Amino acid sequence: MRVKMFAFGIVVILFFAPLLLGAFEQTANFAGENNMKALKATGSWPMFRGDARHTGLSSYDTSNNKGGLLWKYHIGRPASGGIVKTSPVVDGNGNIYVGVGKSMYSLSSDGKLRWKFEVQGDIESSAAVGTDGNIYFGAKDGYFYSLTPDGKLRWKFNATTWVVSSPVIDDSGDIYFGSYDYYFYALHPDGTLKWKFYAGDAIASSPAIGNGYVYFTTDFTREIYALYINNGTMKWKDSIGFYFSSRGPAIGSNGEVYICDSEDMVHAWSVDGSNGRTIGVGGDVAIGRDGTLYAGTNMFYAINPDGTYKWKFKIPTNPDGINMDNVPAIGSDGTIYFGTSTGFLYALNSDGSVRWKYTLNSEISVGPAIGKSGDIYVITDDGELYAIGGSSGNGGNDGENGSSGGSFGSLMDSPETQMMVIAGIGIVSVAVVAAVLLHKRR
Repeated sequence: MRVKMFAFGIVVILFFAPLLLGAFEQTANFAGENNMKALKATGSWPMFRGDARHTGLSSYDTSNNKGGLLWKYHIGRPASGGIVKTSPVVDGNGNIYVGVGKSMYSLSSDGKLRWKFEVQGDIESSAAVGTDGNIYFGAKDGYFYSLTPDGKLRWKFNATTWVVSSPVIDDSGDIYFGSYDYYFYALHPDGTLKWKFYAGDAIASSPAIGNGYVYFTTDFTREIYALYINNGTMKWKDSIGFYFSSRGPAIGSNGEVYICDSEDMVHAWSVDGSNGRTIGVGGDVAIGRDGTLYAGTNMFYAINPDGTYKWKFKIPTNPDGINMDNVPAIGSDGTIYFGTSTGFLYALNSDGSVRWKYTLNSEISVGPAIGKSGDIYVITDDGELYAIGGSSGNGGNDGENGSSGGSFGSLMDSPETQMMVIAGIGIVSVAVVAAVLLHKRR
């Protein structure tokens, strides 16, 4: 009997040793990843277009997202009329922030209202979550705001007139945005001025950071700027003769700077501002891990960096003529998400085939966000905020009858959960072996 128990203990150790070693390695990697993230804006989707480079690429896997409804929350259209113009962002605890009308809203990961903060002008600046966990955004009352995670005012910076530029945050926590007062601003997290740059024109563009520079465009002079991030001096500027998209530039891993113009053409520059060129028709781009550009207007495109097309996807026709007018989001597994003017949220595989689609009750003019568990957050023009991620639902309206929560599989995709399970198995294994050895000694 002792021999059998001892043999069983040895088998348990041999079986679980690789898992335990993997758990230790994963724990180290996870801790390293968290330490790296601590130097950057915190959250699974901490700012407009997901990151400081505006790639729209998430570090979280969405492969278990089957397109089911988790919850929806009705905010409504801005009281002043018009549509919702800000995209959701998500902090490290899964809380969602979105500005509608004159209020910044915060919802918990289960769709409950945490708080709302009112200002004196409409909010068309998507929020950003800083390295300190605080919330930053601008408003049309001429102020740029910083709130605590629980919705209390920390400070506000007087930019004298409209701030509709969605801020971007660098690795040290400094915040960058443009204003209609013709200045581009860099602020420290405490609200003090780092530097400012006079651009000579209104700036609605959301900036992007990469290559040691911050990039943005002006409204009427139609120029793109590259400024040194440390002191705000200009490296280069260029113009293309068309108005730029106010959603701003995106920066690829190769350092290339991409931006869409008012004619939905995609333009690119090298890091030093040279080799300015038109890539082709597309829209505001998201950038995949392999450098593929994803964008859409009447068609949805996957574009190689050299301008050749990998594939095209036909978006359902809108009577107004524009079928898509927002920026896609990409899961780490390569699934691409975007909303349409016909009220669909699409999930496409990396080869352009439809993975699922979810029918919403209104047009979608702002891009989706991706949460840590692979859930998708999207707000419609009429102010309905959706969380899509249930394990049921695989197309059309099926998602609306889907699960009200995530699946066990999606739970097990969490690195923290995997480590807890493996650690638990390891503890049980050690206990079994210890019992065998004690029994043998007796």
